[in-house]
Amino acid sequence: MNLTRFERDGLELVIDTVTGETFASVRGYARMSGKPESTIRDRSKGARKAEVIEAEIPTPGGVQSARLLAEDIITDWIVEDNPSLAKTMLKAGVRVFLHTAAGYKVSSSEIASAVHSLPQTYVEALKALVQAEEEKERLALENSMQAAQIDELEEDVDRLSEITDELFDYSSIVRVAKLNSVNEKMYSWRKLKAASKIKGVEVKHAPCQRYGVKNLYHHDAWKVAYPGVKLPAMTGLATV
Repeated sequence: MNLTRFERDGLELVIDTVTGETFASVRGYARMSGKPESTIRDRSKGARKAEVIEAEIPTPGGVQSARLLAEDIITDWIVEDNPSLAKTMLKAGVRVFLHTAAGYKVSSSEIASAVHSLPQTYVEALKALVQAEEEKERLALENSMQAAQIDELEEDVDRLSEITDELFDYSSIVRVAKLNSVNEKMYSWRKLKAASKIKGVEVKHAPCQRYGVKNLYHHDAWKVAYPGVKLPAMTGLATV
């Protein structure tokens, strides 16, 4: 193997310069995952031979023996150890994978532009993750505020509907059913409409959160259709 050691921002990686295969040292993976180095070292002892290799690598202090984690085991572990970083790594690789699957090759300038837009160091990757989380929180806050505004508007519509019932000598089926503590199905709009014609009164309408618009029937029509029904007390305002 032709191994070359790289270290940036405390992240120690080793690359086979012939095959392009990448490894992380135990210390390097601990840095990536946020786990203690001792934990990663103990965990690596139970890994398969192909996933963890012992190799001699050149370092500033001379050639040293190191335990290296292969790409496969990094992929398996990082998903649970550091999901946010795993997502960033996936995003960086998915374009390359899909281009390869399609047999598509981009120009060098396009590659350079794409690579430049990706985090170039571990610190940059962390900053990108923080920015992504902040944006996610901002959007979540906006959504919750919009949801609260919608709830307030719906409450306003319900209250306006009730006020309409209270101000004039007109009441809806919903209002009367609630006042009499019975199911709304106890009252028929057809019967109330017919009673309205008999009394020569019109059927009015009011906004309703449940149905969009609900019908309001004059109390005289209610008394004809359902004698003895309990109706809301009138305020004395004139019917319009």
